[in-house]
Formats: sequence, C-alpha cells, structure tokens
Amino acid sequence: RLHRMATRDPLTGLPNRTQLHERLRASLQEAAVHGQAVGVLYLDLDRFKLANDSLGHRVGDRLLQMAADRIRACLRASDLAARIGGDEFVILLPGIESRESTEKVACKLMQQFREPFVLHEQDGIAGEFFFTVSIGICLAPQDGLDAGQLLSQADAAMYQVKEKGGNGYNFYTPNLIRRYERRLSLRNALHRALEERQFVLHYQPQVDLHSGRILGVEALLRWKHPDQGLVPPMEFIPALEESGLILEVGKWVLETACRTLRDWEDAHLPPTLHVAINLSGRQMQHPGLAQEILDALHRHRVPPRRLHVELTETLLMEHVEAGRNILHSLSEAGITIELDDFGTGYSSLALLRRLPVDVLKIDRSFLEGVPGDGGNETIVRTIVEMAHTLRMRALAEGVETLEQCRYLAGLGCDAVQGYLISPPRPAGELLPLLREEYPLPECRITAQGGHRAREG
Repeated sequence: RLHRMATRDPLTGLPNRTQLHERLRASLQEAAVHGQAVGVLYLDLDRFKLANDSLGHRVGDRLLQMAADRIRACLRASDLAARIGGDEFVILLPGIESRESTEKVACKLMQQFREPFVLHEQDGIAGEFFFTVSIGICLAPQDGLDAGQLLSQADAAMYQVKEKGGNGYNFYTPNLIRRYERRLSLRNALHRALEERQFVLHYQPQVDLHSGRILGVEALLRWKHPDQGLVPPMEFIPALEESGLILEVGKWVLETACRTLRDWEDAHLPPTLHVAINLSGRQMQHPGLAQEILDALHRHRVPPRRLHVELTETLLMEHVEAGRNILHSLSEAGITIELDDFGTGYSSLALLRRLPVDVLKIDRSFLEGVPGDGGNETIVRTIVEMAHTLRMRALAEGVETLEQCRYLAGLGCDAVQGYLISPPRPAGELLPLLREEYPLPECRITAQGGHRAREG
C-alpha cells in the first residue's frame, strides 16, 4: 500500500511522475538491448484551467478522472499512461514499431476526446463539456536515450501545438528545445513579474474632436523589467495568454484602473473622465467576469459609467455566445463597450446590431496615408458612417498628424487617440494634461497647419 501511494496519482489511479521515470528508464534500457524504439507522448488538455477555475475543483477533478479513463482505453497492456500534474499526462509506448504507429496512437487519443464529457448532478454540475488535446511526440533512440531529456522534448513539441491553437499533435525536432527553453524562461520571468509588481499601466488620452477635451484614457499594460526596461507588449502578452497568467494579470489591471479612477475623483479631476481596459480571450471565457468587474467598481466606489471595456473584433467573433452575455451584463450596469481594431475582423452588421457596443475603434492601419490614400479613406469613411448608422461613436486610434485630425473631424469622427495627443504615460505624468479644460483645441476641425507627432 505504501508503494502504491508513492507511485500512483491519488485522483486518477494512474502512475505518477516517479513511476513514469522508473518505467521510462527501464524501457530505454530494454530498447537499447533489443534494438527497439520507445515512443513518448506528452498530452495536455486544451483550456482545462479555465474550466477548472470557472466550474470548481470538484468538477475539474471529475473531468480529469474521465480523461484518464479515455487515455487508458487507447493503450496496449504493455503501454503506460501517467498523470504528472494538473491536466498533463504522459503516455509511454515501449517497443513501438515505427513513427507511424506512434502517430496512430496520437490520432486515436484525439478521436477519444472529440466525444463530449457528460456530467450529472452528482458530479457537481449536469451538462456536456468538450475538450481538445495537444500532444507532443518524441522517439527513442532517434531523439535521445535520457529519460528527462525525452520528456522535455515531448513537452516542447506539445507547446508548439499549443502555439498553433491546440487540438493537434507534433513530433519533436531539434530546434524546438531552444524555443521551449526560451518560452519556459519567459514564463518564469512573468511569474516573477506578477509577484514582484513589475507590471505597470500607462494611459493614452482619447480626445473629443468636437470640443478638443480629453474624454478619458485607455489603460495599456507594460512590463517594467528590472534589467531590460519596458518590454514591448507583443513580446509578453501572448505568453500571458498561453500560460493562463492573463487571468491574474487581468484582475490586477482592473483593480489598478479602478484605483486610478478613485484617485482622480479624489483629486477633483473632471467627473466625466473614463478609463478603458482591454479584455483578453481567456477573460471572455470566464463566466464570472462581469460580476468580477462590478465588484471591483463597488470596492473602489467608482461609478460604472467611468469604466469602459475594450475587446477586439476578432476576439468577439471567437467568443460570440459567451461575449454576448458578458457584454449585456456590463452594458446594463452602465459600462461602455468599445470594439477595438474594427475593420480587421469579420463581424457582420447583423451581429453588431444585436450587441451593446457603444464605440467602434478604427484600427490604426487604416490611417496610413490618410489623407491621400483613396482606399484607406474609403474604409475610414465607411466605418464612421456605419458607427453613426448603428447609433455608435467612432474613435480613430493611431492618429499622428494634424492633417489626419482635421480629415477625421470633417468626416464626423467623434474622437481620436494617438501620439499626436500623447504617447501612453504613467498616470502621474498625465495629471497636468487632464486638469486642463481645453487641452487640445488644435485637434478640432478649425485647427490650422500640420505636423507629424514625435513618438517619444
């Protein structure tokens, strides 16, 4: 019994990491003697963490038990499946005949997970749940004979599947381990960044084109690395999404934005100023998101009308059903909804009419060469007219010149954001600008002259 406790996962009954290493080393030794191959498959459930967090650990545990049963059903008597932590499993295929035979096992596993997981009331919740899997594969002796190295290689191959959206399998190649090590290093650094408060928010003003007044700001996440300085968002935000850390960072962004609004109200800044925060795909899949946002506003005594939430058009299309419920809950509470990067996705007019979107943000790519680029001018004019037809406001981002400002004002665009007005800055540096009643009269249609804004 003691041996079983030391070598078995108590939840699923599968071998644990300890027994996996023992069996893998023994299989490698036997394979070397008999000239056989050994297959190692590293399997991870896609988006399981989100289900576990939203449905509760009791339901999550039951799903893991069912997943273990499905994995067992795909294996020979001589094979071994182990749970090595969380939603990660390793399948050991000793004496496998060929690469193609290993591939067949991977396909069989993926087929098993295409069927819904059916839960009943006694499981904690009733319903059908769907999961896909990401599988990384390596083979001994081709990829090496060290047990730890083989597991790392299969893990690296699995993460390449994750990067492509999951629901697939991939064989290890030598260049993957270098990418895996860089990604692991980045993930560890992001964990430290959250613990050591290295994340900061910078704010970029949004200006009303009719009055020249600042309407509010967009909160933009920055990573103040102790050695590298400010790290560009595109270098770390995808890693936050992939690792699931984006949920914790998203909560921090929400709390910090609400705290900033409270500070501005205490400093007697205009009560109409808002802060817009960006929502991620992971957050949009979290059923408790709307209540989480409302609770934060209540804690900081901030009126809901002073918070805007932004999501990209592409993100909305990926999460239409979940997004609709969340956005309606937020809108009914008085929170403004902004649709970011509009024009780069595939949303339809019919969908937009059914959603409580208040602002369409024109993607910065459409302002390139404007005024003057006939194609982009047509797109910008169409988006502004569409927004007004749907009783929404149009906001152009990435504005860098007074010529662009005057052109947009002439189209009836409602607001602008970009380096012409200000680069994203810490809240304290923006205070003098926010205190002015008409800080940017030159951005109105009556402005004369033009120049390119500095990007510093």
